Amino acid sequence: MFGYGNSGNILGIIIGVVIGAIIIFLICRELVCWYWKINRLVVLMEQQNILLKEILDKNKMVPEVITDSLTGDKYTVQTETAIRSSPDFGSTIKKPLKIGDTVFFQNTLDKDPNWFYVDTIDSIKGWCFAPHFEKI
Repeated sequence: MFGYGNSGNILGIIIGVVIGAIIIFLICRELVCWYWKINRLVVLMEQQNILLKEILDKNKMVPEVITDSLTGDKYTVQTETAIRSSPDFGSTIKKPLKIGDTVFFQNTLDKDPNWFYVDTIDSIKGWCFAPHFEKI
């Protein structure tokens, strides 16, 4: 039945079985990925990485200022304003400032010297727009 002359048939059958197994594997893999929404999750995670890189790049533009004590020039608030989490009018307000409040200027922003990093008497630190202050 299987003699030396039929070795070409056996080799063809083995190659056919291997190719068939690979095709069945790829079909099953695609069905599993579709069912568990893995392909969609990969796309969403790639978009998330792009957005996180944009946020990281934006935060790299804001210098980190660390101070433990109230140092720097002392200023008084001339118009109502707010201490913000970053030098951007759309950023989160950490504390509203009223006329007459005192702040200590720590640092300025290189790209826009009108933004100052300030520290208050109650240790709230953040960014303020400078034209609202007068030096004491």
